[in-house]
Amino acid sequence: MKRWEEQTALVTGAGRGIGRATAIMLASKGVRVAVNDINPDTAQATVEMIQTRNGKAVPAIGDVSNEHDVAQIHQTLNAQYGGVDILVNNAGIILKQPLQDVTEHEWDHILAVNLKGVFLNITHASHHMAEQGYGRIVNISSIAAKHGGGYLGNVAYGASKAGVASLTRGAAREYAPNGITVNAVMPGFTHTPMTDAMSNETRNRILAGMLIKRSAEPEEIARVITFLASPESGFITGETIDVDGGATLD
Repeated sequence: MKRWEEQTALVTGAGRGIGRATAIMLASKGVRVAVNDINPDTAQATVEMIQTRNGKAVPAIGDVSNEHDVAQIHQTLNAQYGGVDILVNNAGIILKQPLQDVTEHEWDHILAVNLKGVFLNITHASHHMAEQGYGRIVNISSIAAKHGGGYLGNVAYGASKAGVASLTRGAAREYAPNGITVNAVMPGFTHTPMTDAMSNETRNRILAGMLIKRSAEPEEIARVITFLASPESGFITGETIDVDGGATLD
């Protein structure tokens, strides 16, 4: 069984929120973590948080929707560390306006970041994983995928996250013979900068539909991600796991 401290992880969108919590948690296990974000300052802040805890981390700045950026990140990690053993596709953006008001540019942009970015990172990371016969890929979807939006984002957001869930199942099927597991976590209402801007009316409406009447902390989502990224999770693949305080009972 591969040990934590032998591994390198890439966490996208790790400059804040769930991504930051996941990067810190993986580093606490002894994993070397490449902290991706499009914002160099927030990425560096996460790196420094890890390093002050005696963890190993490096920044990996780039736009996950840009093929050149993604290729450059993986080329660097391949050259320095031999490749990525754990990939957490967390980077994402949200749209809140009604579908009728979404422009073509906004539609293309949210699909590029939330879905294409997952595709690009999986295809680049999987080469090394397949060569060594081991890999863990964890994608971050959302329970909005099951509700068609209407929860934390609009229809475009829900559609992009539903695409992530489908991509997860298909990739799990293709990569299983190579020793690579692919799973997704579907967070519900989580205390992040993205949700802090919500109105009280929206917040109360969401809480009313939950069994546990509070938002999750990013670390609660990160614990599930970390388990799916662990060596011990090798018999789980193609799953989408709700972490939503009982908002979705299925």
